[in-house]
Amino acid sequence: MSLKKESLSDVQLHFAALNGNLGVLRRILDSGKVHIDCKDKVK
Repeated sequence: MSLKKESLSDVQLHFAALNGNLGVLRRILDSGKVHIDCKDKVK
């Protein structure tokens, strides 16, 4: 797991995955702006 702080792109990635939005997932992953091993904030 990465210890980096979750970025806005990371949050968007997790939200898109949670909602099953494949188009948004692909766009975010293709942008290269996400840390694919980041951990989301679990409460």
